[in-house]
Amino acid sequence: MGRSAPPIGRARRRAEEAGLTDRVRCEVACADGFPGSGYDLVTCFDCLNDMGDPVAVARHVRSALAALHSQRNAPEAEDSRSAPKREKHACTRS
Repeated sequence: MGRSAPPIGRARRRAEEAGLTDRVRCEVACADGFPGSGYDLVTCFDCLNDMGDPVAVARHVRSALAALHSQRNAPEAEDSRSAPKREKHACTRS
């Protein structure tokens, strides 16, 4: 997703040339309000620091990721081979 139509058009053509149109969609959208959820990957290349509200963008991206959606309802792993548990931190904005 991006805010500029020409790069998105190029991305669409490249996805089509690579035969990926059944699983890749390129759209023009705002970073803090793009539609959908359950994404495997969301990227921001050299742009987050230039956005008006980068914290809102980061929150929206985080909420749209598939791993986050699956972890919300998943029980804690009891397998000793699993990754160590991390502390949970909450960020608030005043």
